[in-house]
Amino acid sequence: MVLANDNYNRVTVFLNQGNGTLGPGAPFPVGCYGSYPKAVVLGDFTGDGVVDLATANFGWDWDGWDGNTLSLLVGLGGGTFAQPSLDYVVDRGPKSLAVADLDGDGQLDLVSANEAGTVAVLLRRPASEAVSSLTGPFVAPVVYPMGGELTGLFAADLDGDGRVDIGVNSQWAVGFVAARTNLATAPYTRIGSAPQYPRILGAGDFNGDGHLDFAIVGESKVHVFLALGLGKFALPRTYSVGSDPSSGAVADLNRDGKPDLAVASSDGRVRVLLGKGDGTFAALADFSLGAGPRELAVGDVDGDGAPDLVTANYGWQNVGNTGNLLLGRGDGTFGPAQVLALGPGPRSPALGDLDHDGYLDLVVVNPGVDDLGKTISVLFGRANGNLGPRTTYEVGTGPAAVALVDLNGDGHLDVVVANRGKLLSPGQTLSVLMGNGTGCLAKPQTVVVPPWPTVLAVGDFNQDGRPDLAVGASESKSRSVTLLLNATPWVGADWRLEVSLCGNELTVAWLVPEEPVVLEVTTDLLDPKSWRLAPEQGERVGDFQFLSAPLDFPSRFFRLRQP
Repeated sequence: MVLANDNYNRVTVFLNQGNGTLGPGAPFPVGCYGSYPKAVVLGDFTGDGVVDLATANFGWDWDGWDGNTLSLLVGLGGGTFAQPSLDYVVDRGPKSLAVADLDGDGQLDLVSANEAGTVAVLLRRPASEAVSSLTGPFVAPVVYPMGGELTGLFAADLDGDGRVDIGVNSQWAVGFVAARTNLATAPYTRIGSAPQYPRILGAGDFNGDGHLDFAIVGESKVHVFLALGLGKFALPRTYSVGSDPSSGAVADLNRDGKPDLAVASSDGRVRVLLGKGDGTFAALADFSLGAGPRELAVGDVDGDGAPDLVTANYGWQNVGNTGNLLLGRGDGTFGPAQVLALGPGPRSPALGDLDHDGYLDLVVVNPGVDDLGKTISVLFGRANGNLGPRTTYEVGTGPAAVALVDLNGDGHLDVVVANRGKLLSPGQTLSVLMGNGTGCLAKPQTVVVPPWPTVLAVGDFNQDGRPDLAVGASESKSRSVTLLLNATPWVGADWRLEVSLCGNELTVAWLVPEEPVVLEVTTDLLDPKSWRLAPEQGERVGDFQFLSAPLDFPSRFFRLRQP
């Protein structure tokens, strides 16, 4: 007889004496403190002819230890079991277990029913695949359905198969959708439970083992998940980061080749944890902003080679609707916070060089305090780390997230905005504003997605060499991730002339090719002999050549030609 002892994170085994009695109980620990096993099943899960034992560990979040796992004790024969147990993180509150051959391979699989309203399935590895002491006989659990309000997305190869996966964190959990040949049936893999309303910080190889790890933040702590390979992650290590952390980023802030963490908190501070390269992080340093940062972005704004930090601050805490710029010193510390004038209720800061001048520009969305806003703000980078002044573009109602990505391969960054809509009236669109390299953006194109899109991630999910989009929706009836495969006509960087209207000037731009070309001009397209060398050849900035003319200039036509 085997009993699950839920208050002592162990099972007790009583061996049959053969005379109608049971011998004294022998305890075997499962999981760690806070596991609370609620159910136990027996079966030969390793295929060696010896009975093994599995438990469902309910766990309690408030203990500071999340024990929502299934534990496997590998049988050694004679009623004894190997230590420690192999633990598989499933959904919140696993309470019962079943054993069956679910995939018809002749091997026993495990199923758990979880208090979160989900079912977790652990399939056995193929018989031909070696079983290590680290991963055990089961593949990573698959949990159905996902549930919970989505609060973040990121794209990374989390299972080491060479394909980009979609990392997800929801109201209570963190996991990923593994990329497969058929993306429509890609399973969602639950990695572990998380603090309420977590936010993704990002992915990085924190311990230098070649596997991508990731970090989330919530309820005053950073949770770091270290990868074990094959989509399996260790139970998280936590680091305290002050009250109400809201967002952050992963970057090498002190330029030692090891990823660090930056966390923004609503108490008006940014906190930095420097990575040691072994999966742990040094004691944090914090920097005062004087305003409550909502979200944070990292990039080299002043072009000195050291990462800088940009925040978007809560509009209701400071009437001016501001952000902050902290210029990095390259050693993990930052100079005094500079105040940035942004739009109403700014959030989702993103950095990229929209105008090809060699300096990063800032884009934020402006949902306003009541989600009635319909604009984004662009602040152009300048020498010495200056950002501004602000240019505004109209998008959908309640913009919630923005991504900068070259959708058509022309070498210019485009802007994608997820429009969440206003309170009690979900939005369901993306606004796509194509860039032309001058800093001006075209009028938005609209893409319909499930209601309340709130988060965006960019990655090549079907491996065709083009960036795709993952959109997370948090509306109660459609909590989902929608994958948008890139169907934008792929023009590539070539000799094409990009023409844009910016203010009272018409700007012509082109990527400077390796072969010499000249700009020619005519005022009469009907006369092929009227083409002449343009009196001005424009100004080169980076890899692009620009030529601007006022709108009241006589009509002209331009072309590029090899001399």
